[in-house]
Amino acid sequence: ASTVHETNDPMPTLKERAPFLVAERQASSNLSGINGQIGGTDYLADSNHYSTLVDRKGPFNPGYAAIINQTIALTGQASGKPCLFDEKNASQRMDGWFGNSLPRAIAAKDSMLIAKKEDAWGYCDGDTPKIVVPVTKLNGWINPVHIPAGVAIYDGHTGNVEIRSDVKAGDLPGP
Repeated sequence: ASTVHETNDPMPTLKERAPFLVAERQASSNLSGINGQIGGTDYLADSNHYSTLVDRKGPFNPGYAAIINQTIALTGQASGKPCLFDEKNASQRMDGWFGNSLPRAIAAKDSMLIAKKEDAWGYCDGDTPKIVVPVTKLNGWINPVHIPAGVAIYDGHTGNVEIRSDVKAGDLPGP
């Protein structure tokens, strides 16, 4: 209870936004020229954007192709801009195999970290795609539980993985 603080700040207001399904369908129209398929969409509330991961097509074509950042009005067409992954340097993906596995690349930095595909989301840092993966560690012996251990950030241009153990709200765009 020592970490709970009372405040008189007003509650944040809620805004209307387009549903996730609309964002995913609209992302498909922004795929022109990109050899990929929609992998998943997240809402980045702090920037009022939807971020869609685009997997490269084909079982022998590892990695992500792009991240599409979109602003979607309640009516009309979305405006989206893709940031592309470097095919030569960034070949990992959350569901990749062997050397193309992003969870393995994360484990190479710290073998105690656990990363799940469902938790990953992406954003564009300028023209550089970034994948953010919240990571956990197991704590306890008889009845182990997952405890937060920070985030892994995958750079879509260099293929480097950075582990940040101390991330505060607002440090990164995203959910």
